[in-house]
Amino acid sequence: MACTQLPLAWIALPAHRCLGCTPTGERPERSYKFAMRFTNQIARHPQRAPTGAAMPATVRIDMVSDTTCPWCAIALFNLLHALRSLEGEIQAKLHLQPLELHPSVKAAGEIRAQYLQQHQRPARAALQPCWADIRLHGLAIQLEMGPQEPRMLYNTLDAHRLLQWADNQGQDHQLVLAQQLVHGYFGQGANIADHQVLADAAVAAGLSREAALAYLAAGDDIQAVREAQSFYRGMGIQTVPTFIFNHRQLLRGNQAPEAFVRALRYIAAAGAPPSMV
Repeated sequence: MACTQLPLAWIALPAHRCLGCTPTGERPERSYKFAMRFTNQIARHPQRAPTGAAMPATVRIDMVSDTTCPWCAIALFNLLHALRSLEGEIQAKLHLQPLELHPSVKAAGEIRAQYLQQHQRPARAALQPCWADIRLHGLAIQLEMGPQEPRMLYNTLDAHRLLQWADNQGQDHQLVLAQQLVHGYFGQGANIADHQVLADAAVAAGLSREAALAYLAAGDDIQAVREAQSFYRGMGIQTVPTFIFNHRQLLRGNQAPEAFVRALRYIAAAGAPPSMV
């Protein structure tokens, strides 16, 4: 999962706002453990594409997210929109990293309203966004979400495991799989803890059904996914989505495509560290 290469000092990239989800029972994020520098450098950074035939800059992006977080889904599509607009200028290596919002949810699923009422602080529950607003954000980027918020919450541990397995298969399998899970859960309310549902998504991502089912049944990488989540929580990440660029810079919450473009140009101009993979 390539998470152990993160240094202990990050620079937080300023953003216009943070739209994200906080895990059940945790306080909204106010600060990180490590020193950060909030500046207006991105705002001052020239927002124009470079001229000439220079090779595109390479930026590694680790997106810490959960498959039942609507802002994570919207942020992923916003980021992809930004990357398409930067084609030929920036080449991104995107890796999805796990952080479960509701790790105690049963695999068979639990009714969302009841679960959140039992496990969330009242003040935090009052901050839940209107589903109509979330749908509007999705429609603006051609992401179709269901007319109603998914009624059920499902455990996402196996979805995260499969995403890591897909990442190890190379190409863009992980990204396509993530998009399939978004459409399945937010568009159809699919049980993304069910191995057959996950296998269907794997096939749509160009992976083998038999290999995906065998991997899920064997329980591979359960401990690795849990350790990765502990690592990111230990670094102070309590909000998803969170984006880590080149193992050094961090951006929290959903951002508009133009905000991602500004951030990526700023990061590309700063250059990647020699250890980046």
